[in-house]
Amino acid sequence: MKKYKGSKVPLDSVAKRLDVSVVLKGEIEMLNGAIRINLQLLDPINKKNIWRDSFEREGDLIPELQSEIAKAIAQKFNAILSLEESSQIGKGETTNLDAYNLRLQGIKNYGRYQSDDLQVAAIQFKQAIELDQNYALAYADLAKTYAQLYSYSPDSLKDLSLSASSKALAIEPKLSEGYGAQGLANYYLGKVEFAKNSLELALNYSPTQSQALGNIGIIYFSRGDLEQSLKYQFISSERRPDHFLPYQIVGWICRILGRNDEALAWLNRSLSIAEHPNSLELIATTMIKNNMPIEAEKLISTYLEDTINQNSETFKIAGTVALYLNKPDQAKSYFEQSMALYPEYESDPFYGVPIKLAYFYSRSGDNTKAIDLLDEVIRSRRNSIENGMDDYNLFLDLATAYWIKGDKKLSFQYLNEAYLNGWRDLFFVENNPIFSNAKSELEYLRIVGQINDYIAELNASDLEISQLNREK
Repeated sequence: MKKYKGSKVPLDSVAKRLDVSVVLKGEIEMLNGAIRINLQLLDPINKKNIWRDSFEREGDLIPELQSEIAKAIAQKFNAILSLEESSQIGKGETTNLDAYNLRLQGIKNYGRYQSDDLQVAAIQFKQAIELDQNYALAYADLAKTYAQLYSYSPDSLKDLSLSASSKALAIEPKLSEGYGAQGLANYYLGKVEFAKNSLELALNYSPTQSQALGNIGIIYFSRGDLEQSLKYQFISSERRPDHFLPYQIVGWICRILGRNDEALAWLNRSLSIAEHPNSLELIATTMIKNNMPIEAEKLISTYLEDTINQNSETFKIAGTVALYLNKPDQAKSYFEQSMALYPEYESDPFYGVPIKLAYFYSRSGDNTKAIDLLDEVIRSRRNSIENGMDDYNLFLDLATAYWIKGDKKLSFQYLNEAYLNGWRDLFFVENNPIFSNAKSELEYLRIVGQINDYIAELNASDLEISQLNREK
């Protein structure tokens, strides 16, 4: 509902767009040393008030207030909270009203998922912690914020996220949000199996925690289990119909399965909720796969025209799309601009631009530049794997780097490792000019064949993708 806050869109229209039958409206009043929450459950379609109540407590009773509200709503829907779920309500909360208010502001900024907003959120969570050194939920939120910021500043933030989540769990050893934050941190650090373990613990303590449900769905995607990923994205979307990520992941899975029209529908729904750059890249590459190259190029050109968006990530996406459109001069130019705007790229093992630039340098005969970039990429990815990182993208990067260097044996070895660690998106190689002369190689055909068999098996099953709440 965040995107509709303060808008003039009628509530019944919002409900139809989100495909929900009941809406919870609320407002928080900060009183002198106390807090009042006014809540209303509405049936916006039939314009009926289902339930209305106000809750007021002194600052030191905020956790009790949260518990009372959750139980009141659950009772209204005849739901029974499990013992573990009941024990999680109010856990890790503060009794300091100013700290509580700062955390609410931080959550709002965090939800925008933009670098500037995330930095503001981090400051607000830290300010909340300064007011209450035992505010476990603020530590968990700070850990998630650092994890999201990792992609913008990997060298300086790689240890802070795990440190903050560890602090949250030291204060509250069974805090679901603490384990969820730890899982998110490990995922961004490329330790997918560690992330899975942490998120499973989060769901063990709170089976309905929507962020953990969505994130473990991403972990299953990263591990190559697309069916399980869909299952968790469905559940997550039901609890957070206004969050872009479940729609993005389902759209990506549709593209992998060759259901391109469905993929575009899901991805456009995701983009309508939040203009996330990954959604734009996925839409453009789905258009290419669906024989819509002109539309893909136009989409990225429009994106580049917005000067606000012109950063390293923007040019990386533009270059990637140009690469798949087989426009080498454009791609090379975009990649060079991306690297120029990202001075920390050498410390980011998931930044693939140097590999693609090396390909263009090798094509133009600038072999020294190409080898320097490839050697640095190989060193970075191999060190990351030796340090316990198991994200399939690391293996894909090594496969690509060795292919450009002409080492077929090592290239296919790492391509197979990528498959074993969860890679299922064939677009990366099948539509990639870098691998254009690999398609007749027997080992290439064997690896790709395994993925094609898996995709065919899923498409032949009763896999249902229309379950997710989709805008009519």
